[in-house]
Amino acid sequence: GGAEPTLALLGPGDLVGELGVLDDVPRSTSVGALQRSEVIELPGRVFREVYASDPAIARRLVALLSARMRSINDGFTDLASLDLGGRLAKFVLAEAERTGADVVRLSLTQAQLGQLLGGARQTVNQVMQGLERAGLVHVEGRTVRVLDREGLRLRSLSPGGRFS
Repeated sequence: GGAEPTLALLGPGDLVGELGVLDDVPRSTSVGALQRSEVIELPGRVFREVYASDPAIARRLVALLSARMRSINDGFTDLASLDLGGRLAKFVLAEAERTGADVVRLSLTQAQLGQLLGGARQTVNQVMQGLERAGLVHVEGRTVRVLDREGLRLRSLSPGGRFS
């Protein structure tokens, strides 16, 4: 529908643009902030000098890039093997696990969730209502309470079915 896909959500302390700096090729994607952010820009020349001088930085960067590749690969696998309900269940469950709470305050709008998960805003809304009708979550605005972690986990592994 003309919406730009969201490839990743980054948080405080995350790097962006490191590939273009490493191979001196312009970035192929753009970056946008969901909230007011403080950004530190490091000139490519300085980054490359520090990277070349300290093996620990190189090892850390390789670990970061490996984690990003895994995340991208997982996202493509989810797009290919799960329906939107499975991807949304997986996202909500990951947010609950990340915060360590059963109540998750979503920082993304339904349109942004759609961009991230590969679905339209209206469909994300319908699928979230389906998860609620199945007794897996309770939704109030952007607040989602996980009611059944195991059911949500099973839905996140399923390409469809009774929780659709």
